[in-house]
Amino acid sequence: MGAACAGSPTWGAADYYLDHAQWLVSRNVSTQGEYGFAAKGGHNDEPHNHNDVGQFILACSGEAFIADLGSGEYTAGYFGAERYTYACNSSLGHSVPIINGCLQEAGQAYKAVVQNVELTEEADVFELDIAGAYTVPHLRQLVRRFVWHKSEKPVLELVDTYAFTAEPQSIVERFVTRTEPLQESAGTIVVPGSNGQSLRIHYDQDAIHPVIVPSVYSDHFGVPTPWYAIDFSVKQPAETTVVSVRFEYIHESI
Repeated sequence: MGAACAGSPTWGAADYYLDHAQWLVSRNVSTQGEYGFAAKGGHNDEPHNHNDVGQFILACSGEAFIADLGSGEYTAGYFGAERYTYACNSSLGHSVPIINGCLQEAGQAYKAVVQNVELTEEADVFELDIAGAYTVPHLRQLVRRFVWHKSEKPVLELVDTYAFTAEPQSIVERFVTRTEPLQESAGTIVVPGSNGQSLRIHYDQDAIHPVIVPSVYSDHFGVPTPWYAIDFSVKQPAETTVVSVRFEYIHESI
């Protein structure tokens, strides 16, 4: 996605839902810039598979704020039994939940069930049950609902609704970035970008507690590359738990 500069060519706004792959992709163009949102369902036995059912990306003018790590360094272990010990292949390196300390599993049986897709001029809605990507005892349902509001400065609302048959031990909502997030205030974290553009993440501080986890992985060219996880731990996980997080773009320097 190229930068929206005066006099430069640019793609127009567009929305696509790829039914077979269970991908929703949206590009929003305004006077403020070019914005991208993508989210996927699918299963965990796709070509060059990553365990990433429910993963999403948020970008603005060529810069990813909620990111995908992409391909790591190709080694024997990367394509062998150790494949899912690498963060870029494991769900540990994607913006998906960690439930009772458990990550997503590999295999075609571990998949999403799409429940609703709506594409309109004002907003896109993508709703899917991703419980099937996990082997967590007592997890009956995990409905991940995205609402992408396509305004001058777009807003993404994410709501995860968990249903268990017994009280869970822990729920962590993980979001992956390539730049170090900052705690702006109680209930707000900022992912800074270049040229004064940033992403602000709003959350209920009474319900969830954030921890910023710095990490390093070996990128496709073997270069050690930093990345960060924002782990929102649910303070009192229950048999029915709803977690809501709001992402909005800001253009003020922080």
